[in-house]
Amino acid sequence: MSVDHPELAAAAERLRAEKTVPGLLGATVRAYVEVLGARSCTISRVIGDLLVDLIQHQQDERLGHGYLISDYPLTRAVIEGREPRTVFVRPGPCVSSGSIPS
Repeated sequence: MSVDHPELAAAAERLRAEKTVPGLLGATVRAYVEVLGARSCTISRVIGDLLVDLIQHQQDERLGHGYLISDYPLTRAVIEGREPRTVFVRPGPCVSSGSIPS
């Protein structure tokens, strides 16, 4: 996507206008959702064994969550190794639809 796209230009302007860390984080998650067409975006922080949502923006109004990192070995590996990973969960008899993030 080039800067010729109005959504990208508007997001870039909002990011440049922010003067505080919370404002910048809020503008960032909003830009990811609006520019990339994502359902939601969350920026989280690790506190001990807890992954806590700092800020989120989404198309619907679900509340944030915190997760025990020890319950998610791949998440722990990503945080410790500082290397992104992709995860795909194919719905099937062993996976309930409620356990797949939407």
